[in-house]
Amino acid sequence: MERDYLLIAGIRVVAIVGGVFLLLGHNWARWLMAAWLAFHVVVSFYHSVQEAVMHTILLILYVFFVFRPPDSEYF
Repeated sequence: MERDYLLIAGIRVVAIVGGVFLLLGHNWARWLMAAWLAFHVVVSFYHSVQEAVMHTILLILYVFFVFRPPDSEYF
């Protein structure tokens, strides 16, 4: 049980670090956040269909808005 808490805490730290550096305009942070969202898509397949669909939609929207040419100039 303690190992699960450490894993969850580590994933939250990754999200916070990625979000902060994403706002600062670091290119690696947008890739980290895309991987973080993709991880959530995979994990949500073990829960419910609605959760998997919602995480997939969030991943698609994130990739569309962050990786398109006008926004990628920021990074």
